[in-house]
Amino acid sequence: MKEKFKLAVNSGIICGIALVILSFLYFTVSGLLRSGQTMNTQDAQAVTIFFTIVILALNVFTFFCAGVLLARLATKHMINFNDAVVLAAITAGIGELINLPFTIVLAFVTEYIWPGLFQSTNTSPAVSATISAGGQLICCFPVLLVVGIIVSILGAAVYTMLRSYM
Repeated sequence: MKEKFKLAVNSGIICGIALVILSFLYFTVSGLLRSGQTMNTQDAQAVTIFFTIVILALNVFTFFCAGVLLARLATKHMINFNDAVVLAAITAGIGELINLPFTIVLAFVTEYIWPGLFQSTNTSPAVSATISAGGQLICCFPVLLVVGIIVSILGAAVYTMLRSYM
């Protein structure tokens, strides 16, 4: 019984590390693009939007792969489909909880170094960075957590179903 939860935690840690790497890439590249030193403003906005979509797709793929990895590792310990659902939800939750502190810190630092969102108003960089980090906590974390849980469950379900047909 404990072994399957241990495998879910291990899969969640791997998922969290991949999400941290993706978050670092996103905040670094989008911050450089927002600085305006690489290209003109309209091109930077278009590239930033495209890059955001690519990173979101990679995040979803990471959650899916975490569900597949969990199902592959815990195949011997899963009795029914409900086990796969619960363990995949645990995997996604742990992965996102590992990613959350890094995302908040990266959002704060990036917004402080390259102010972008509240640049048109007269707010200080510290206030802008605090609002950005708070937005990550209030908005992005719950949405990515719910989507991650659903996609991780789908990954575990797909692997479990394909394994049963082979």
